[in-house]
Amino acid sequence: MKHRVRQTSRLAVCLFLAVGLAEGTARVAKFETGHFEVPTRANCLQRSRVLGMEFARNCKGRVSYTDFQTNEVGLRDSDIRDDGSVRILALGDSCTWGWAVAQSETYPSVLQALLNGRPGSTRYRVINAGWPGYSSYQGLVYLREFGLSFDPAIVIIGFGFNDAYRPGDIEQEIEWQRRWLAVLEVDDFFMSYSRFWRWLRWQTVPANPHPNSRLVGSPDKYKENMGRIVELVRERGGKPLLLSFWDPLVIETLPYQDVISELGAGLAVPIVVYSGPRMDIVHPTREGYIGLATDLVRVLEVKALL
Repeated sequence: MKHRVRQTSRLAVCLFLAVGLAEGTARVAKFETGHFEVPTRANCLQRSRVLGMEFARNCKGRVSYTDFQTNEVGLRDSDIRDDGSVRILALGDSCTWGWAVAQSETYPSVLQALLNGRPGSTRYRVINAGWPGYSSYQGLVYLREFGLSFDPAIVIIGFGFNDAYRPGDIEQEIEWQRRWLAVLEVDDFFMSYSRFWRWLRWQTVPANPHPNSRLVGSPDKYKENMGRIVELVRERGGKPLLLSFWDPLVIETLPYQDVISELGAGLAVPIVVYSGPRMDIVHPTREGYIGLATDLVRVLEVKALL
């Protein structure tokens, strides 16, 4: 027995030294590790059983080159108070969240300021429910599980790019993550603190294709999810408004542009199409958000949604 214990102890020591040597070598040699989206304190991300990934509550973080602060429910927004304001839920992806702009420069923040600057006593609270990387399926789940609890009078719905270009089926991915969550959390720990582990993962896990290289999503699923979001909003007495960020110059996205047009016509939902300046092929600039918020006010007024 003692001999077996000594053997086990020696094996453990050797393993510890080998791991330490590998980690030290990786750090000193500055092994290239590629890019992985891993939940850390710095980016405020955490795994979610229902959404795949979400932001931690009351967290100050940074994603790529965007600094942000989350509120008590994990949204990029200030705290949501029960102050009698008419609530508008801005549901969407990074274009709603506000990629590479300040929190006060996102279109939900600008829209709220413009609405509350109009004559009259009605006050509005525009809730920024946007997340980088979210698809229409995650928007549907969020609305059903969380968003409707805000009792929004109006819901602005802006999804599409992640539906079209995200590789794989997001529903299956979330289900797979739910089954292997404990293992993934251990992997997240090593990915956060070990350069050698990140390098090893980079060597063994193939990189995803460039997101703008080809369409990989399903327009039919996109249409189904977006239609269901509209139905849920109306079932709760709210008014939906579709927001399209599709660039008409990107021919490959035409099936998704058509979905927005079909839903608008078939379900009698107003549509606002963003056509302002972009910092890249996807995300609006600060000036673009101001123009978008102005257009939204105009459509909300013309369609008598306010």
